[in-house]
Amino acid sequence: MSVPVVPGNRPLTPQQQQGLDGVARIGGGRDVVLAIDLTESVGINDPGRQHLRQIIEKTLAPGDTVHIISFATTTRPPLVFHYQGAQSIPKILAVIPMNAGPEQGTDIMCAELDAYKYVAQLNQDRLVNNQPIKPQSVVWITDAPLEIPEGQSQQWKEAPFSSCGIQTSELAQARTMWMEKLPRISREIQPGKFRLTVVDIQPTVQEFCTPRPGGGEVCLVNEYLIKQLWLPGLVAGGVGLFAVLGL
Repeated sequence: MSVPVVPGNRPLTPQQQQGLDGVARIGGGRDVVLAIDLTESVGINDPGRQHLRQIIEKTLAPGDTVHIISFATTTRPPLVFHYQGAQSIPKILAVIPMNAGPEQGTDIMCAELDAYKYVAQLNQDRLVNNQPIKPQSVVWITDAPLEIPEGQSQQWKEAPFSSCGIQTSELAQARTMWMEKLPRISREIQPGKFRLTVVDIQPTVQEFCTPRPGGGEVCLVNEYLIKQLWLPGLVAGGVGLFAVLGL
């Protein structure tokens, strides 16, 4: 059972981030979240599913782990698949719900909180279990505006009163915090007639340092990097030595 992820107590150093990037390259694959708005205006009907097929083909590569998160006024539990190519697409499309049921409106701000905290949890679990972390991407399939500033939920007409965008609420502050914690780059893709926002997240974790008896500190990330990189580093060093010696 995983421990709920919380913000770290120490920012990552540039050297630590470089090490995490190296771990992700060695491990291979990505987490790709398909964040799907189920409200009627988005149109997840039969033509909509064809567009989803195009989106999947454009954004996924064999070896990726696909996490389907659907939302309206609430966010549904994620569905997870290991993408192996075109043969995986029918299985993915088959589990995507057609509509939000009785729910009205889209709480895009809480959907953002749920999605970003979810991906942070994935890599933090890998850190704790000494597994390679992954780069991550969230594909937003929605007509709602993203990254509405905290306290300005009125910018989106479908936001409910309990929205994570309401200023000073704990949910709003948590959303802002996770959006600041995750190193994100937004880009647009256009599969077919749709223009979608993809948020790419650099492989990252939350660093925690505690005092060491007798002085100094014990930090999670440094120990993790040593465990993950010692063997590749040894191999690379051996290859370099053979090259220098001409062997």
